Amino acid sequence: MATFAGSYLVTRESYYGTLRRSVVMSGLKQVLISKYLAAAIVGLSTAITGIVLWGVSMTFSLPLDVLDKLLAAESWNQMSGVVLATIMGSLWGCSLGWIIRHYYATTILTLLIPLALEVPLLGSAPEIARWLPSGALAGIASLPFDGLLDSLPAFLVSLGWVLAAAFCSVRLLRGKES
Repeated sequence: MATFAGSYLVTRESYYGTLRRSVVMSGLKQVLISKYLAAAIVGLSTAITGIVLWGVSMTFSLPLDVLDKLLAAESWNQMSGVVLATIMGSLWGCSLGWIIRHYYATTILTLLIPLALEVPLLGSAPEIARWLPSGALAGIASLPFDGLLDSLPAFLVSLGWVLAAAFCSVRLLRGKES
């Protein structure tokens, strides 16, 4: 979801035809920095909203003994990884939005492809999936899948995906400026 939200920042403006005007008025560098900063904020907001909504739903649906275990200090140790993975997912989505700049195509790529291909690979071929964007994000969040990378290597893989996509988007945008 965070990947879609990050892409939305670029693709919706592109859909309405105002992205080019923003770049002309503010400059490419300023718009890129602003969009990536906004994507990080959207990712953080998505994580916080998800945690709150999940917490409220668990409060009303779990027995008290299970809820006590869930709210124990050990459970909160993974929270920073979840938040970081959500922010990285949003930055990844922003990069995809810059590369594709088509709302519907980017939506399919950010929502359907991970669910249809990458998530099933986590269960069947984790040695491959851990190097893909969703597998790296799952590793950052320390999700309970066998074969995932540890948090730091997963973060580095995710950072590599984000930087590679950001580099591609800048190259594409610079090419359109000439």
